[in-house]
Amino acid sequence: MEQQVTPYLLYEDGAAAIGFLTKAFGFREEMRTTGSAGGMHAELEVGPAGGWIHLGQPLERYRNPAVVGKTSLVYVIVDDLDGHHARAKDAGARIIEEPADRDYGYRRYSCVDPQGHEWYFAQPLAEEAPLADIVPFIGYEDPGAAADWLVRAFGFEEVERLEEDGEVGHVTLRSGDGLVYLGHPDGYLNPLHLREQCEAATRMYDVPWIVDGVWLAVDDIDALAERARAAGARILTEPEHTSHGRQCRIEDPEGHRWMLGERPR
Repeated sequence: MEQQVTPYLLYEDGAAAIGFLTKAFGFREEMRTTGSAGGMHAELEVGPAGGWIHLGQPLERYRNPAVVGKTSLVYVIVDDLDGHHARAKDAGARIIEEPADRDYGYRRYSCVDPQGHEWYFAQPLAEEAPLADIVPFIGYEDPGAAADWLVRAFGFEEVERLEEDGEVGHVTLRSGDGLVYLGHPDGYLNPLHLREQCEAATRMYDVPWIVDGVWLAVDDIDALAERARAAGARILTEPEHTSHGRQCRIEDPEGHRWMLGERPR
């Protein structure tokens, strides 16, 4: 089965981002194209199990997280964490957390790329193989409520919920064979509140684009769009035919954006 959840990151300088991601993280560029409006789109393979990440460069208005603040995280599974960390550090990644064993069974480090996107890389400590090579890690002010909404709106399955002192700090959700991690980084502002406090972020979101969003493959896009609408989603674009199949764009209650794409029937 194909990967069902694909992170889509935007960069002010797409070519520079591709150069860094291939050099620092070992990603492999598979496709780069220019859209009809002149923006850039690229697709990079992440790991040996076939994980992917999509990358775009809008023509205007978009500003990197280095300018407007953190909007999301991407969580990637690797085979050699310490070697990966050394490679990323040598390439100029800003290391936030050094490699360390975590109590949930993974060794992990985190870093920021030159344009401000934050990355978590992890290696399982046990012999059991991970479910995916790349997992979107999305920050929410209330990850518990966000998980409940995503289950209700998109039909996700909750896999794990971690709480401390009555507060939800992490939730793992599943859609098909894809995973999404929800968390609450210290000092985090969701996209809705970020727009209220930052003029650049307001301009960046003043379009129906998927800004640091997630692609979700679905069987019936019309039914899922109505389900999300009933749950309170903001429908940015109604389901429509495109050159990439039927798609629609949805914003969740904290302002994160989701691109729905219908599988071919």
